[in-house]
Amino acid sequence: MSGHTGTPAQGKGAPAAGRRDAVAAVRAQYQAVLDDMRTALEAGDTAAYARHFSLPLVTSNMDGSVRTETAEELSEVVADYLDIYARRGIARVEQRCEAARIDPSGCLEGYHLTRFFGEGANGTEVAHSRFVMTREDDAWKVIRLETGLERSMWPMRPDRFEPIPGRDLTDDQFTAYSIVQAMLNITTLHVLNGDAEGFAQGALFPIFVQSRQGRYTIDDIEALRKDMALYREEFQIHGVDDVYRPLKSAEFVGPDKITGTYRTYILSRGGLVVEPYESALTLQRCEDGRWRTTSIMHGLGHLNWR
Repeated sequence: MSGHTGTPAQGKGAPAAGRRDAVAAVRAQYQAVLDDMRTALEAGDTAAYARHFSLPLVTSNMDGSVRTETAEELSEVVADYLDIYARRGIARVEQRCEAARIDPSGCLEGYHLTRFFGEGANGTEVAHSRFVMTREDDAWKVIRLETGLERSMWPMRPDRFEPIPGRDLTDDQFTAYSIVQAMLNITTLHVLNGDAEGFAQGALFPIFVQSRQGRYTIDDIEALRKDMALYREEFQIHGVDDVYRPLKSAEFVGPDKITGTYRTYILSRGGLVVEPYESALTLQRCEDGRWRTTSIMHGLGHLNWR
């Protein structure tokens, strides 16, 4: 997640109801873009779908990235995507915004969950993706896309692909990395927004937490609200405006369980509030196909920021 401050909901002392309304309003803007794109996608309208992007467009996954510079290149990327949908028998997609905010430059950033339906999918295939959008001609246009779709679903064009140096993931590792990094990024937005209800959507209670202060459990949404309120208070005291959590490793430890390790950077105006520290989490796949957090381990707890 790139450095930026939060939505208008980040104001110090903002009432909880007002904060929730502000978060919901930003999420609604993001969802409106998704709905328009879905309509164009299901209609097979390449031109209408392409109009939702602005150049240059950077598309990335866990392997690397592609920079699209021209309208011709963009048309090729969109056509490739629509062709894959057709060949896999996907007739309908559902996309739901799960977290969003406005950064200080005015960009709209968020994460959304996609489900696929049709002959080639029954809604159990899910993936998280991130859009960063800029405002152009009174409309939001995507300038960065981080996709959690599997390689076969969204192949990167090899002629413009820039791989991440030293990274050579198997298909299973690629899937595990994509799932865990998306979860980290989405929960980070929820914490910065103070959105316990949003966080709970990706949680499997009870959540087991291990920190420097010891081990405890978050048993339900009420306990989660209290825990997040403590973080929010500390964020305000220390002027925290971003949390960066790059993934170090991720692997399946069973068909429905993934463990991941990552490094946490807590920032204020681009500077470190505390020294970076190592963290880990475990995700469990639930009956609805979604991955949810079951445990978190990190080297820092509440009230340790000195």
